Amino acid sequence: MKRQLSGIMRFLKIRLNGASSPRIRKGKPQLPLRHRYWPLSYLVGILLCLILFSLLAHKVTLQKEEMLHARTVFGDNLLPTPWHWHDNPLGPHAFTWERSVDIKKCSFHSWIPTFPRTAGSLEARPSNSSCPQFFEWIRSDLAPWKKSGITKRNVEVTKDSAAFRVTIVKGRLYLDVYYSCVQTRALFTVWGILLLLEKYKGLVPDVDLMFDCMDRPRISRTETYSDLESPPVLFRYCSTKSHYDIPFPDWSFWGWSETKLEPWDEQREKIAKASASTSWKSKTRKAFWRGNPDVGSPLRMELLKCNNASGWYASRSEIQNQNWDDERAAETENWKSKLENQCNHRYKIYAEGFAWSVSFKYIMACGSPTLAISPKYHDFFSRGLKSYVHYMPVRPSEICASKLCPSINTAVDWAESNPKKAMAIGKTGQEFLRRDLSMNNVYDYMYHLISEYARLQTYKPVVPESAEEITQNFIMCLAQPQLGSLLQKSREAMIVGTIPCHMSNSKKESFQTNDWEAKEQEQVDWSEKQCNFR
Repeated sequence: MKRQLSGIMRFLKIRLNGASSPRIRKGKPQLPLRHRYWPLSYLVGILLCLILFSLLAHKVTLQKEEMLHARTVFGDNLLPTPWHWHDNPLGPHAFTWERSVDIKKCSFHSWIPTFPRTAGSLEARPSNSSCPQFFEWIRSDLAPWKKSGITKRNVEVTKDSAAFRVTIVKGRLYLDVYYSCVQTRALFTVWGILLLLEKYKGLVPDVDLMFDCMDRPRISRTETYSDLESPPVLFRYCSTKSHYDIPFPDWSFWGWSETKLEPWDEQREKIAKASASTSWKSKTRKAFWRGNPDVGSPLRMELLKCNNASGWYASRSEIQNQNWDDERAAETENWKSKLENQCNHRYKIYAEGFAWSVSFKYIMACGSPTLAISPKYHDFFSRGLKSYVHYMPVRPSEICASKLCPSINTAVDWAESNPKKAMAIGKTGQEFLRRDLSMNNVYDYMYHLISEYARLQTYKPVVPESAEEITQNFIMCLAQPQLGSLLQKSREAMIVGTIPCHMSNSKKESFQTNDWEAKEQEQVDWSEKQCNFR
């Protein structure tokens, strides 16, 4: 009986384990049943492993897909801005797997802490130092949002006009990139913001803003924004009296790799030193301009015609076409376009390009009187300049060679007849750059602009889901050696251990007239009046 019960129990156990009754072979030793059949727990374990493997494979596929579509401030996988088309060698069609691996590798460098800077041997600025007067334009630029504040809607509605979105939360920078910018504009701009966060660590408030790094402003004051209580808000490098765009320091203050320009303080001193090596009397008695006319600028195209003038007209100006492609192809250190080699004339001409031009500060750095031709755009500092004090305005009634060239020549004649006054204008402009437009003040302008803007925000900035944190280490890891050297040079030149300058508490929204952009009815000055008698 016991033997029968034992057989039945054995049979049931086999059935429960999902196996059929074993066949007993005579003459061969039999293994215990636990070694002949897999228990149910094993099957469950195998199933879980397969599920985990599938999930891992899916994750790897998604990660690979994400890497292949990575967008960076270098321009990777980005199309050019539709409103200003340009070449982008790192666009979607040129992106490679090797590049995606480099980006992923460099993203891990973001976790490496940046070695803190020391104050160095430079004197720290006194705590009661006042900001330059042109800082007051910050409040004027932000006045349209003073009553209603800056809402999230004000910011996000400009996404289609922006190249990237900047979000600062707890001193960390997050970037959401939409389009590529010309050359390395976006890269140097973002680098400047990162240095600001390092220079004034813990002082820069949380902020959320849209930035366009192309030339012309886009938020017109003549348009109505019926669905908004206040206008859209967009940062860029320049603006006009007819636009709401907020001017911000341009990329070249930290260097311009494509034109071999050093960080601003160093480049300014190079230019000033080279200019001082030649006395005023020894300089050529002409107004000089060298630049690229092929930027959609009617003014510059007309300016070239001054070289074809004869007699009195031709003797007062020297206009040169800057061919960047030929110069880059030459790969020589003796560039004709070296700015420190362009201070051999008594007078320099500033002519806007497609919009405003970064060239103005370099032209004025020579210390020669700058002849500014009818500027329509302003950057963040140019509204602090006064005509006949820092520069000489040239405002012909028409931008055509028949009016433009005589206006320039008459200005040169006046300066030649009044050398002391002309020299004083040149030196005052040069001193403005040294005193009011030092890199210390550039950082301070950024700090005060962001701080005033943050006070107007009606919402707490939150990092967008599509944004990525960007750090100095990430940029340095991904940058080519020559570019990385220039970036590092701007960081080493930054003075730390100081506090921002003190901005006055003036409530005036327009504390002075904008001398830089004169009103249309005021654009007839002494130079044009004298031209009419020639």
